[in-house]
Amino acid sequence: MSVSSNQPLVTTQLPISIDFPPEFDEFHETITDVYKRIVSAVNTKQDGYYLSQETGNFQRYFITTNPLGFRQGYRFVIDVVDFNGGNIAAGQTVNVTHVPPFFWTMLTNIYATVTDTSGKMYAPVYPDLYTQLPVVVIKNSGALPWTQCQIVLDYLKE
Repeated sequence: MSVSSNQPLVTTQLPISIDFPPEFDEFHETITDVYKRIVSAVNTKQDGYYLSQETGNFQRYFITTNPLGFRQGYRFVIDVVDFNGGNIAAGQTVNVTHVPPFFWTMLTNIYATVTDTSGKMYAPVYPDLYTQLPVVVIKNSGALPWTQCQIVLDYLKE
């Protein structure tokens, strides 16, 4: 089998081009290997959908009682400006209460992006962004109101 010089960086990446051998046995072995790489790459990719409804994020976490088993990860996005009914004033704290309770089994990641009235974009972190069951709390500690604010929650179910 010959493969182009653009080898993948890691085993879950695929080469851009590949030459298949004309002999069936070698072809079968090659196509099986390529198929396994495709399946691995698809099954371990990070999802690019950020929706205001629960979606799978393609993250997989081990199960404590079964290290060879995995739990699927999920994602939920909150539009805080919409939830608040308008811009978030400087110094204002918003307690988001409409978050579905199902994700509290294990929160794996929480992050937010905001845009203020000057157009500056940044990502608030703790203590301005945190969870206090079953509420997500975010505080505008800046000097300008926020015109956009999205919180992304990645979590596991039982």
